[in-house]
This record gives sequence, structure tokens and C-alpha cells, in this order.
Amino acid sequence: MERDRHPDRRCPRAGSGNLKPKVTARLEHITVFSGDGAKSNATFDGTLSDYGCFLAKLDQPLKGKAVLRTGSILDFRDQLLLKAEVEIQGENRIAYYNRDRITYYHTGWKRNMYPATSAAGEGGGSRYGSGGSAIKFLFATDGGVVALPIERRQKVTVESQYGESGPIMTSAMQLSAALADLKVNVDADNVPLTEDEENRLAWLGVELQPMDTELARANNVSSQTNDGQTGAIVTYIYPNSPASEAGIEMGDIILRMHVEGQPKPLEVSLEGFGGEGFPWQYLDRVPEDYFERLPKPWGSAETSLTRALTDVGFGKAFTAEVFRNGQLITKQFKVTQGPAHYDAAKRFKSEDLGITVRDLTYEVRRYFQIKENDPGVIISKIEKGSKAAVAGLKPYEIVLNVNDTPIRTTQDFEKAVTTSTAGELRLSIKRMTEGRIVKLKSAGGKSEPAAKPDGEPEGAPDRD
Repeated sequence: MERDRHPDRRCPRAGSGNLKPKVTARLEHITVFSGDGAKSNATFDGTLSDYGCFLAKLDQPLKGKAVLRTGSILDFRDQLLLKAEVEIQGENRIAYYNRDRITYYHTGWKRNMYPATSAAGEGGGSRYGSGGSAIKFLFATDGGVVALPIERRQKVTVESQYGESGPIMTSAMQLSAALADLKVNVDADNVPLTEDEENRLAWLGVELQPMDTELARANNVSSQTNDGQTGAIVTYIYPNSPASEAGIEMGDIILRMHVEGQPKPLEVSLEGFGGEGFPWQYLDRVPEDYFERLPKPWGSAETSLTRALTDVGFGKAFTAEVFRNGQLITKQFKVTQGPAHYDAAKRFKSEDLGITVRDLTYEVRRYFQIKENDPGVIISKIEKGSKAAVAGLKPYEIVLNVNDTPIRTTQDFEKAVTTSTAGELRLSIKRMTEGRIVKLKSAGGKSEPAAKPDGEPEGAPDRD
């Protein structure tokens, strides 16, 4: 479907286009199909801030474009309209055509009027998905789009309150108003990113302990934290981080954040600790088949809080409410992009050895108590049956040296294993406080880098 502005060839993608920034970041290509089956490649052109759709610019115009009607949706009450019901079954699209009328309206967001038809189904019919799987479009008799199913894109701080609502029959006039001023209505932070950028996260520079009922009562913040259901205690502050620059102190309780442009405060609510019960003492007994199931020993850099701040957008100002020594104080921040974390770390895979290593990142160094200038790369994957597996190497061990050469980056490791002419590699390995030497036969220059050797962060769709 195109805007009525042919030179730009923009196409609003409706319905299933309510993509969160983490998903949009991985968008690689767009193909737009016309009603007669013709198709055109398209490039991403922006995500609307308040509507669950993005804009695509067609490489080539398609015939039979549908124009969004302007004017008031109220003018179409009881008029004869054309209806298209579209069902998606796998990769197949089935369309059914009929006639219908708008019989009543719902008052919704910003007092906009949302139409409902006589055949919309039980339960009011303005939301589709509960009364049937078909997606419904309404057209005037001249072919102009009168209404189409589209979701409301909720602000980050109220997403959990409203949840997934599904597409709502929305007037084309309402959408046209948003398209008329893209500078105001496009979300600059919901865009495709490069693979290096897609794992970026907002960063406060603190480690936090989730609140619970006992902690809330002991710290006299029960009323501020809903008896321990929200809030978190600062247990560590990284040097030169946003938190250290803002004056956050150990033991502070961060309660909530008032973010620029968000309708309500962002309550600080964390999951449990990561890495509890990691089987370091039993790691040698873990079968190779279970290596990929091992949890990271440290807590994930991506929490509900860092993800919410990332979705809010880098550079946005916010005020944090902090409880300290019985008093409520505020601290000023801006959403800041953090340094590379484990899931975003540079990596290298040796096909010859069957091992993947990553650079040490801030949270990994913190966990292993490795200083910034100390050498090391961390093993992130061991291939089943490989030389590395036979030699007894395990995930999350640290490679300090190769053939007595300190290894500080994945590039150092790559150079060491691909240029060795000795026929044998001596790896200095550290597991927590214990060290050992592991010897491997080397084939020299047969190793090669891998762009995505050992998968993506949990929940991320495959990019290849």
C-alpha cells in the first residue's frame, strides 16, 4: 500500500509491523507484494512512533496502489463499503472480498474514533484476533482505503500494563495525519542496525541486587517498593560510568526513573541473579552434549531495565529516584550506550581446533577479577569431538597465553593459532583460580574467522 505521493514510493507496513527496536535492528530486506502477485524490493524508511507499522520505500512502483482517504471517518457511517479479509496461512495469503458498513464507533487513544462494522464479530469487533484470525480492510467504492487493522505502539513504560492488544480497526485518516509529518512521528531509535550494533545496550554502570520483602522492610522502603516487588540495591559501581559520574553510592536503592517523553515512571524491577549454582567444581564431568546449555556464570548485561532504557533511546534524559540513608534523593542521567558486553564481544572461531573465543568484556573481567591490562580471551564454545574438546577445554575458561605469547584480544588468538609453524600449540588456561597447560596439534593457516560462530543472545531470531 502506497502513500498518495508517488515520487517517494513509500509503503506503510501494517498489522504485523509492530516491531520492537530489538527486532527492527535485525531487519535485512523487505519485499512488498501487490494484489496481483507482483513484487518489489524495498528499503526501510522509518518506524512510526505511535502506530505498529514501519515505512518502506519501494525500489520500483507497483500497479494498483491504494490511496489513504482523508477527511473524517464519521462521514462513512452506514455507507456501503468494500471489505477485504486477509488470512495468512504459513507463507500463503488468502483474501476474501465482501461488502460491509460501519455501524458504530469506539472512542480511543487521544479521543480518536475507531470504526466497527456490522459483521465484525462478537465482542465489539474493533480488535481482530479475538473474534477471528482474518485481518480486515475497508475500502470506499472508488478504491480508497477507509480503515485498516493496525496496532497502537505503546510507550516503553506502559507496555507491561497494556500488554499485546492486537490490531485495531484504525481510520486511514488517522494514519494519514501521522504520515504527513514524519519528522515528528518517526521513532529515530527503532531502526535496522549493523550486526556489530544490534547488541548495543543502555548502561548505568552498576551491578544491582533485586529487592525482596525482607530487604524492603529492613531498609524501610516497603511503601516505596510495593513491599519489595520493585527497586534494586546498588552492589557495585563501575569506574567512569554514568552512575559514578552521577554520584551513585554503594548501598543506594534505585526505585524508579522518570524518562523524558514517557507517560509514567519506569519502575526498577529485576529478575534474579545470574550464574547461581554454576558447576565450576563439576565442569570436568559435564558431557560435551550439555556445553551449549551451560548458563553464563555472571548475570546477563541485558535485563528488563537495560532493555527498557535501550528501547527508550540513547540520549534521552531521565531522573532516577534513589533512596539513601532514609532519604529520597534524585539523580540526573542521560540514556548512555554501554561498552561491549559478552553477547556483543568480538569473537573468533578456529575451525581447525573447534574452539570459539571472545574478547573479555567489563562484566566478565569483573566476575573473574581480571584487571583491565591483564591478558586473556574467554572460551565461548567448544565443538563436539573437536581437538579442543578432546584436550579437555571447557566453555568459560580463560586463555591467557598461546606458545608463551600473551593473548589480549581475539585477533591475538587468531594470529597465534593460524601462523604457528611448530605443529603444536601450548595454551595457558585459567579456570577461576586454577591454571594449567593444554597442548593441541595445530594445522597452521587452516583456521578462519566466523561472523556468528556460536549463536546469538537468548530470544534473538537467526540473522543468516
